[in-house]
Amino acid sequence: MKKISSLKFTKGLRSIAVLSMGSLAAQALNFLGSIVIAKQYSDISIGQFSFFLSIVAMFSTVINGRYDVQIVSANNDDEVNALVKLSSIVMIVLSAIITGVCMFLSAVGKMDNVEVKWQILFIFPLLVVSGLINILNSYNNRQSEYRLISEAYLLRTISQNLIFFGTGLFCPTTTALLTGQLVGQLSGVGKQSRKLICHLNDIASVPRYKIVSIAKKYKGQLIFSVPASFLNAVSYSIISLLVGNCFGMSTLALYSYSVRVLGLPLSIFSANIAKVHYRNAINELYQTRSFSKCTKKTVLFAIALAIVMAVVLMLFAPKLFELIYGHNWRMAGVYVQILTPMFSLRMIVGAIGFTFIIANKQKLELLFQALLIVVFWGISIIVKVFTLEMIQFIFLLSIAYSLIYLCELISMTFISRKVVNQ
Repeated sequence: MKKISSLKFTKGLRSIAVLSMGSLAAQALNFLGSIVIAKQYSDISIGQFSFFLSIVAMFSTVINGRYDVQIVSANNDDEVNALVKLSSIVMIVLSAIITGVCMFLSAVGKMDNVEVKWQILFIFPLLVVSGLINILNSYNNRQSEYRLISEAYLLRTISQNLIFFGTGLFCPTTTALLTGQLVGQLSGVGKQSRKLICHLNDIASVPRYKIVSIAKKYKGQLIFSVPASFLNAVSYSIISLLVGNCFGMSTLALYSYSVRVLGLPLSIFSANIAKVHYRNAINELYQTRSFSKCTKKTVLFAIALAIVMAVVLMLFAPKLFELIYGHNWRMAGVYVQILTPMFSLRMIVGAIGFTFIIANKQKLELLFQALLIVVFWGISIIVKVFTLEMIQFIFLLSIAYSLIYLCELISMTFISRKVVNQ
């Protein structure tokens, strides 16, 4: 049994490596692309582009009602087909609603910029493509097609940056950036959907009663997981808003670069480890009705990565920022030092991030995400009342969020040991 367990873990490490290599290459391209964009496009175009992307990013993880996540653990192919159809329906409906609300708000706000008004229409296809990618990633994960996921992600990144560079030479506008984002996101979709396309007729023919039945069976996703994921996205977006309002745009620029650096391990390792853990946990769950062994090994592996990351950043971040970006960016490295414990724990928690879904404990997931929002607002009040400096603010934030993530991690490992009723 130990040999079998060891072989499974080794296979899991290979899967993580395959996914991470694609993410690493993609992030390297994004880094180079960001330098090109900064030189070719105006600050206004980049700002408007970032504004639209922030809206899409806020909703992209929940645009399928989180039903897409259950595709990995579905009991049979019939259930998979029903979940794909349900996820697609929810995706289209929510995308239309969100786009409509954005258009309404722009009209009510009497926005004068006509170009920005019609650029809002990009939100709908960008959300739909994000939802489609969510479905395909889950379907590929179910088939253990990790190389395919990695290749598609890299292909999307290459396509986006090539389009950004090309349009930057002739038409450096917000519309060009949005077009590049949309076309780039579509790249790789055909590659990922080859197996799924063979079942399109079966998916289309899933009857309404089956859709309703599946929606009821996994209603916890819509009721609890969607708000939790949305709050998680909001809990970091509102930090930037507070920094900009209270400490100025120059401080926000420093903070945004520090978060970008700290976010790399999350996108390269944490998210990919989570995919593999989810699949392995489901397999272990079917065999033992718990998934503690898989979770323990994943946590230990994530801790090892987090320690390496933390040591390097806490020792050298200010010097690295000064060396790469210049003396004016040294303070961003100081922010990184303060925020590293928080992001390290977040990376470990993210590595087993599907635990609550696997154990049908979405209520607990929602509780932790709501707690992040409550703590943030508490700290923001303290900042305004006592007129704290930026360093003091992020120090309090790092301590508070770290404690919440630590409690969440303990809760996840405890849950994984319990018998789950499937």
